[in-house]
Amino acid sequence: MAARPLLRQRTIVPVAVAGCAITTLLYPRTTVHAEAPPEPSQLSRKPIYDDLPPLRSKPQPNTPAKPSPSSSTPTDRLASQIRKARLTLYDYTAAGETRFNNFMSLLLTQERSFTSTIASLAPPPGSHERLMPGALYVLVAAMSGSILTRNRNILLRATVPFAVGVGAAWVVLPVTTRNVADLGSGNTGVEGD
Repeated sequence: MAARPLLRQRTIVPVAVAGCAITTLLYPRTTVHAEAPPEPSQLSRKPIYDDLPPLRSKPQPNTPAKPSPSSSTPTDRLASQIRKARLTLYDYTAAGETRFNNFMSLLLTQERSFTSTIASLAPPPGSHERLMPGALYVLVAAMSGSILTRNRNILLRATVPFAVGVGAAWVVLPVTTRNVADLGSGNTGVEGD
């Protein structure tokens, strides 16, 4: 390594002393200002800008400060057109925001309805009906119906797996299947309606 001789204990002190000496020699002893002091030749020139802006007289409180509407300037007409455009744009933006908020409210209502419908299909905790193993049993039963009818006609191949799956659902998941049947038939399951 080329830097190994510099890292020894004997060479660190002389290098540090030399660095301090060079820093004190190169460090300026006078303060450097960002601007030079003004020279006499610069003071004799006429300035480009006036030192003080002309004083405006304050309008009297009893005099009308606004010009009459009959003498509107092009700037006033432009300002009124821009105002009309801004107000129209604001109205359209507010209407769009209202429509968007109504649409989002409708979506949230539909989501709540869907969520509560799906939650109502689940069996009550007292029924001891477990959905995951039951759903797997129903799926395997439907697939076995498909295997049983693999060389039969197309009508049997379409209906037997479905019928076997529905039958297995009534046997394995009776409460959940009853809830789904009630939902499909439009019956809410609430007695006394």
